[in-house]
Parts: sequence; C-alpha cells; structure tokens
Amino acid sequence: MTVGNVVLVPGRLADLVAALPHVLDHESRHASQWLRWGGLPFLPAYLLGAGWSLLRTGDRAAGNPFERAAGLADGGYSEPPR
Repeated sequence: MTVGNVVLVPGRLADLVAALPHVLDHESRHASQWLRWGGLPFLPAYLLGAGWSLLRTGDRAAGNPFERAAGLADGGYSEPPR
C-alpha cells in the first residue's frame, strides 16, 4: 500500500520484491497518482474505484482504474474475466 511516497509492506520488502519484482514500479505509479490527486483526495477516489471494481468484477483491484493505471500484473493482480 502506498500513502504519498511511502510504501507500506507486510513483512520484509526483499521478500515482496522477490515474489513480485515489479511491485515497486507499481507502487511508484500510485505515488504519482497520489500527487496528481493532491494528496488526501486520492484516498476516497481510490476507494470509490475499488468499490466500482468490486461491483463490476467481484474483485477490488481488477476493474479499479487506479490499479489498472498502475499496472495490474506489476501489483500482482489478475485481469478481470471477460
């Protein structure tokens, strides 16, 4: 999870990067989104995107425009089923 330009990870960062080598690229894109949205307004916008995605795809990330723009595969997410 990214808040501003701080990336919060469960466990050790090295373990996460080993499992998902492009996760820092993905999170960096979220940091840029945070900046473009002016900081805190990004949070409700992201949550709205996650809710929309959950309704449409059954997954909070697959249809979330912020996750899609950050690169689903880089974040360890799958494309939604067609």
